[in-house]
Amino acid sequence: MDGTGAALYARRAAHLGALHEPEPNDVGVDDKVLDAQGRPVSGVKIKPNVTEFERRFFYPGADLSSLGTVTSANGLFLYVHAGTPLVQQFNFVVEGRPEYKKRNAGAVNDACLVVMVTPGS
Repeated sequence: MDGTGAALYARRAAHLGALHEPEPNDVGVDDKVLDAQGRPVSGVKIKPNVTEFERRFFYPGADLSSLGTVTSANGLFLYVHAGTPLVQQFNFVVEGRPEYKKRNAGAVNDACLVVMVTPGS
């Protein structure tokens, strides 16, 4: 787990405690929303095609010490999977931002998909 994951693990665990007992390998997607010039985009939310997965998205604060409801100045968002050995596949969009096309994603134990989400194809 990288520094970002370690800094936020305790907060994610608290939020996900009702779902299952999270493990460090539970981070499934560690992403950043960028604009066309490669700068982080703040104030956006990720909308997965599987409604149940919405509660598994977390938005680290700019200093990585808190969580918000949308991306902060760093543009980061995390998806935490269910901690099962099954691959969870889904797609997502950046809510209210049609310039960001639908993206495919997936997660499984011990594997993290890292994506930079940018406008266009």
